[in-house]
Amino acid sequence: MQESGPADRVVGQFTIGGMTCAACVNSVEGILRRLNGVKRVVVALATSLGEVEYDPNVISKDDIVAAIEDAGFEGSFVQSNGQDQVVLGVGGVYSLADAQVLEGMLSGTKGVRQFRFDPVLNELDVVYDPEVISSRSLVDGIQLGSNGKFRLHVRNPYARVTSKDGSETSTMFRLFISSLFLSVSISLMSLCLFFGDICVFLVWFSLFFVLVFTLRRVSLWVFGINVKISRVHDF
Repeated sequence: MQESGPADRVVGQFTIGGMTCAACVNSVEGILRRLNGVKRVVVALATSLGEVEYDPNVISKDDIVAAIEDAGFEGSFVQSNGQDQVVLGVGGVYSLADAQVLEGMLSGTKGVRQFRFDPVLNELDVVYDPEVISSRSLVDGIQLGSNGKFRLHVRNPYARVTSKDGSETSTMFRLFISSLFLSVSISLMSLCLFFGDICVFLVWFSLFFVLVFTLRRVSLWVFGINVKISRVHDF
């Protein structure tokens, strides 16, 4: 049988209650080392904790807990060194208070290591311990805990790209329009100082030019966004 590589190994931390002496420690370590899939075991009497390196494809954390309990001790899983990441779309967050409630729920969720909520994109980036909680359990727990107020779903990576591209394009377009009107206004003010009588004519002519140019930019911008979205769907 081919032995699993380091990438297939998880280091889990377990509580082991009921140990009173070094003999208990040796007994627990010996039992766990004999389990198929366990690579390394270190048990500390002072903290009542055991660190077990194991292959999750061969043995599960529940099997290890069951072996500890079968030996006459109390066992429970605490955490592992493994981690996974998921990006979730979030609905139902309308204010700072809602965001604080969501963050409070995540902080109290066992297995969640870190998270970041983006109120602009309504995205929740979560790093979690897959040995403690799954992405589905995370979503269900938040939705049930909020009585359905918060609605979470796994964000499609292609939709994320489109959303970000659209947001950046929209920002650039607004900056362009603002700078355009500013430059036109300054130019008109300067012209009025030198050409008082024909200033009105120049104003109307400039406004007409700006209107035509702006409408053209708007049509190109809308067409570009539609092309990006259609390309994502086609992919």
